[in-house]
Amino acid sequence: MSSLHVGLGGDNTLPRKVPHHFARSLACFSLLLSGEVRVRIADFHTYLCGTDDQGGFLQSLDLPFAKVAFSEERLRQYTHFLGFGFDDTGSGAFNDEHESSDNRRDRHERFLPLHFDLFRKGISTFEMNGVVLDVDTRLEDQEGNGLMEHRTTLVTIEDSEGNIFDIDMGGIIPEGDGRVPLLISHDESCFGAGEYENKVTILLVPISLFLWQAWQESGKGKKICKDKTTGPKWHLSGFVVEFGNGVICKRPDQPPPSPIHLKELDAWYDAFSKGVEVPLPTTADVWMRPGKNHDGWWLAEQFWKQCHLAIAILRHLFSRRHARFQPTLIPDWSQNHAAMSPDGLDAENMLVNSGGQTAKHLRHTFVPKEARTRTVGRRVIPVFPRVPREPLCRTCFEKEAVGNMNSPCRLAFNEHGHKTGFQSVGEKGLRLILEERGVDTKGMYQPQLVPALQQHSDFAKRSACERAHVTEIWSQAGYLCVFGVKYHSDFAHCERKWMFMKANLRKELNGVVSNSQQCLTSFVLAGKWDRLLQLVDRAYKQYTVHDVRRNARHCRDTMRAYETIGNKADTELNDITALEKKYKGHRRVFDAVTNELMMVADMPRTTEQIKVAMRTAKARSQKVERAAWLGTSLKEIASRFTRRDRANRTNEQRDNDNESAKARKALLVRKQYLSKAKAVRNWKDNAKGA
Repeated sequence: MSSLHVGLGGDNTLPRKVPHHFARSLACFSLLLSGEVRVRIADFHTYLCGTDDQGGFLQSLDLPFAKVAFSEERLRQYTHFLGFGFDDTGSGAFNDEHESSDNRRDRHERFLPLHFDLFRKGISTFEMNGVVLDVDTRLEDQEGNGLMEHRTTLVTIEDSEGNIFDIDMGGIIPEGDGRVPLLISHDESCFGAGEYENKVTILLVPISLFLWQAWQESGKGKKICKDKTTGPKWHLSGFVVEFGNGVICKRPDQPPPSPIHLKELDAWYDAFSKGVEVPLPTTADVWMRPGKNHDGWWLAEQFWKQCHLAIAILRHLFSRRHARFQPTLIPDWSQNHAAMSPDGLDAENMLVNSGGQTAKHLRHTFVPKEARTRTVGRRVIPVFPRVPREPLCRTCFEKEAVGNMNSPCRLAFNEHGHKTGFQSVGEKGLRLILEERGVDTKGMYQPQLVPALQQHSDFAKRSACERAHVTEIWSQAGYLCVFGVKYHSDFAHCERKWMFMKANLRKELNGVVSNSQQCLTSFVLAGKWDRLLQLVDRAYKQYTVHDVRRNARHCRDTMRAYETIGNKADTELNDITALEKKYKGHRRVFDAVTNELMMVADMPRTTEQIKVAMRTAKARSQKVERAAWLGTSLKEIASRFTRRDRANRTNEQRDNDNESAKARKALLVRKQYLSKAKAVRNWKDNAKGA
């Protein structure tokens, strides 16, 4: 939407002595029509009245009245008077920040360049009939069928147990000594035993019968009672890769094994964290039955354990012959994925003084060299602590006082206390940590203490990606973790795996399960847990590595379209109505959106993609026309039945209706009379006061 500025000069300023009514109107139009699709009243209030630190639009004018602040309710009434409407963004449309300035900047400046750089350094080409092609090259036969299986490229690997086998890496491994990224998509999804298809083919019936049924269900007739629950849930957290069989498992040369249960993951991690050698589970994908009466909930701790398992399996596969491989995890921005370690070093989450009920026990650290020394001219002088560095925090000291010699600070001191610069943190406060580093904190409070500690590299301020504990886990293993872009499920091809599985499931569940004789009229409710397990396991194993590569190519096409559009100075995504992300859920990824993106970006498209885009545009126009026609038809039917009811009334019913109408009319006349009388009294009182 283009900006609309009424009466503005060349420098977007207003002339002095502007009437306040026109000033508010102009401010409202200039903000609400400035390209923002959804503007909150709070944003308009800030724009108009300003904040404590910065004045607003009204303060910048020489107004003939003193009032320059209004309540949000008054502004809501005023914008309604100007003709603007309000809508609840919580229902019907998911109000995300898909095209906000920060999200767009993160997409074009961080993620897309980094992702394509890693993709080009990895397995990005394959050989077919002596010709080297890009892995995203579309191969089709004469009938239009995809030939994704021609990307098959076998590579011999040797795992840590000495087993030698060939796996399909999907392309040519780049030559040289550099690291070869292997991109990994990860996500979670829930599958319900009571899910069903919301779009099915129905028998055609006369339109009058259809409208009569719709009128009955709209409230005039008997309502149909539906079971709105989706039954027991099956939760899956999985990794998707473009090599082997498409999942992270011990034998990628074989069909994918079934996911392991959460209890098996917990048992393996308990032994792994204690240094006990136990056999690796068959796969890194984990399932559970969520609920407080079942397996609990999938939290950040379970995700971290799963990452440790995935890293252990990847090391088991590639540590001997292909140590150049650098697996790179690409998670989304869910709360569990972006969670920080409970003992992570973050100055912003520390208290000023030591101890306290809300203090967290942080891990130990090593004072960086720049904090242990200072340079005077050409001399390097050591910095001595203002107070001795205590090996234990207050809480650990109290534990040892009662005989507990295995406190976290004591264990860290016993292992690393002899190293230079060792410092235990525990529940120490900002002031004590800085004093132990030789910083004078006299007269300093939290606003000054936090930046002072963040000047040291071990407590330096980091981005949300760097603070996430999953980034630390993969970095310590020598691998990478690159977070995706918020509100962009179309960049994660793992989402399309869930689409594939749910599509296969819902065809057989469909909300109901027929009886043993498969009668069309006798059904029993769905929700059989064992039936769900069978269907999910079958759909999980039907998703092959060729499906993974096809969907990964689809996501990369979407990324290239966004990248091309972002480089066009004369293109605004808000101007493209087809790209408005009005999702009721974040896991809706449509091929039509990608096709329209590719059309705007002038990217080559297949005949099928062009047909899909045309069908989508036609379906949208027909949907609007059908909705308008159906609404009009329902109103006509309701009016017809109302007229029929009136014609069939008895004399007694007519008399009662006439009496009710007269009473309502008399009440309305009385209200109008009282309102006019009140207005006259107010006018007389104002005239007397003047």
